[in-house]
Amino acid sequence: MDSISPAIKKRPNWTDIEKKILVDEVHHRESILYGRFKGGSGGKAAKEKAWAEVAEAVNASSSSGFMRTSTEAQKQYSNLKQRAKGKLSELKRPKTGGGPKPPSPSPVEQCILDNLEGRPSLEGIVGGIDTAVGKPSSTKRPRIQDLEMKNLQLENEKLQEEVSKIKMEKDLLKVKKTYYDIKLQMLINEHPEVVSQLLNGNEV
Repeated sequence: MDSISPAIKKRPNWTDIEKKILVDEVHHRESILYGRFKGGSGGKAAKEKAWAEVAEAVNASSSSGFMRTSTEAQKQYSNLKQRAKGKLSELKRPKTGGGPKPPSPSPVEQCILDNLEGRPSLEGIVGGIDTAVGKPSSTKRPRIQDLEMKNLQLENEKLQEEVSKIKMEKDLLKVKKTYYDIKLQMLINEHPEVVSQLLNGNEV
């Protein structure tokens, strides 16, 4: 009897928390991972070490139960960056017809796009010196926490609108109740016998 090989357990998708931590940690090490030139002090070993630290930070804060490797972290960030650029391109493309509006970048993707705006475009020149390694970026970029705060503020505004709407509906119900109470009282005053019979369950 042939033995049945165990099914390969599929690794779970990255959670939103893992993605947020990933992007934040990558941006902390931007000068090493995405220096302007290759071959300087931020060489291959330094980048491999930095990606390992990124994966370690993701695993330390993740509750998925799966350990992400540095290769997976690098691939996931590349995928997020590609999707972010794709969404931005769709939004900038002029619409020629009807149809729904293209989806906007998620907070994580927007953080990547904001970060890319300040990144030098000379990345990848072999033999150069990475003058950006070890130096903090002078460009202020919104962090994920700032984007989350903006989202919370928007959610709070929506909640306040819902509360105001519910309050208005409650006030309207009070007005309707007062109106029907007055109508009932007028009916009682005009036709007390009929109302008495109705309240007692008798036919008129």
